[in-house]
Amino acid sequence: NDDAFDAAQGGNLNSFVSATDSEVHFNASTALDNGVKIKARVELEGETQADQIDETWMRISGSFGEFRFGEADKPVDTMVLGSAGHGASVGMNHRFHTGAIFTTPGTVSITNNTSSDISGDAGGIQYYTPRVSGFQLGVSYTPDNNQDAQPRQNTNARTSHIKSIAANYVTAFDGAKITIAGGYNEGKNSTVDQDDIERWGAAVKVSTGPVEVRASYHEIEEVSTISTGATATAGQETVELGANYKMGKNAFSIIMVDAEAVADTGNAADGDEMTTIMVAYRRTLGPGVSWSLSALTADADNGVAGAASGTSNSGEAISSRLTVKW
Repeated sequence: NDDAFDAAQGGNLNSFVSATDSEVHFNASTALDNGVKIKARVELEGETQADQIDETWMRISGSFGEFRFGEADKPVDTMVLGSAGHGASVGMNHRFHTGAIFTTPGTVSITNNTSSDISGDAGGIQYYTPRVSGFQLGVSYTPDNNQDAQPRQNTNARTSHIKSIAANYVTAFDGAKITIAGGYNEGKNSTVDQDDIERWGAAVKVSTGPVEVRASYHEIEEVSTISTGATATAGQETVELGANYKMGKNAFSIIMVDAEAVADTGNAADGDEMTTIMVAYRRTLGPGVSWSLSALTADADNGVAGAASGTSNSGEAISSRLTVKW
């Protein structure tokens, strides 16, 4: 972290972090005589924060497409984030891991999470069409954004009636595989006299041989007070670029994530920016086992004119990770 930022926090932030992230997935599946397939999953967290269970869902699939019920990622994530720029990293996942080793000041209205989903893993229903000529569409409806809750929720207290639509197109051209994806999500704001909540994103991924290149754009729409037009909650525009190269058991990557807050002139969030550049190396050690080393530099800038240097932050970090899957 920047010295001025550390001093503003009392100078006591540890320079070292040790963390684990583990899950156990319990899967069950069967096939009916008519060819319809049914699969269920429960994901048990190895580390407890607010909840011991991550996702729990059931899907029914066949020639008609796929229905998915329960608490799981929605189409705006499952169909888009697989092509997003940050996903090119062969090391740390920018959405989940950068915040653990680099502190974004509370005075900088930027989030590392560029998911377009606003319901999290709250329970809902999803439908995915069959893939036809490379094209697939997914839609979802989630009653509210309260995960693990079965009773009806007060729509004046929670984001509700959350609807999403996403699509992707996969094709091949001159030996290159191309994926184009986009998704939109909106939900009813629980606060009276404010815009509804909207997020959307678009991504493209091109891979040929050992090389993969990605680019994506993600927008969290600004929420305004309807009666005045003034910013109630700042939005965010994010551009992600990434590339990786695989060579046998070795893989190398670089990503760049540039984000800017969207708010009225004079709003505390106006002008807030954050840029992260990360390079990574990964080595496959055996079946399901890999080791990676990531290095990043990040700059989070408070856009308020004349703001104290301690309200912004910049720094560098190195992270080593051992991943085991079976």
